[in-house]
Amino acid sequence: IIASKRGHDVTLYEQSNQLGGQLNMAEMPSFKWPVRDFKKYLIHQVYKHGVNVLLNTHATAERLDAEGYDEVIAAVGAEANILRVPGWDKSNVIAAMDVYGHENELPEKVVIVGGGEIGVETGMHLAENGHKVQLIEMTDSIAPDAPPFHFRSMLIEYADNTEGFEYIVNATCKEITDAGIVYTDKDGKEHELKADKVIMTTGSKAKQNDAIKLFSPGRKVNMVGDCVKALDLHNAMRTGFAIASQI
Repeated sequence: IIASKRGHDVTLYEQSNQLGGQLNMAEMPSFKWPVRDFKKYLIHQVYKHGVNVLLNTHATAERLDAEGYDEVIAAVGAEANILRVPGWDKSNVIAAMDVYGHENELPEKVVIVGGGEIGVETGMHLAENGHKVQLIEMTDSIAPDAPPFHFRSMLIEYADNTEGFEYIVNATCKEITDAGIVYTDKDGKEHELKADKVIMTTGSKAKQNDAIKLFSPGRKVNMVGDCVKALDLHNAMRTGFAIASQI
């Protein structure tokens, strides 16, 4: 949007069938309507400003070379960072981003490992859809990474009043079994939580290697957003604006 406003001929490559990236997860939870509306606004602005959008299209350095672009902005995002505890690769383990759009395929009883903002919101969303959710967080409070002040306090209050959603703090996952998980409390005592599915929400890692693959001699490539460092929407917006304002 910013590059187009500045008079550049902009082409946007998206390998899936829709724009939005991780913001598309906001389509499901009832309480994520502000992000959902913001995403729709951004997509409208992309088309309004004449950006050439190529869906279902994978960008490669070879293709970008062939098209003769003067400059490239890599915004390929991040991927789930699965906690490598014993059992992490079992068939009953999935990442949070694989939950959305597949809620009805999940069993009733689930455990979420990781009580950051994404974990809490995923748990509340599943609870609202009839699942029995237990979440563990290794620190002494859920959603420690959520924006402070009003948002974080409202998120915790909402979590405390969501039927079917329970959480345990000061709990560290030690093993994933076929029957659920094993965790230790702050005193080092082991406990077991039984569940038919384990959802990992233990952060994200930047897809830096995917971005680096777009580099080519003689063409400048800028990396923005989560592919530099997996952070949040605020960071993605600011870094995208900053780079496009300098081209």
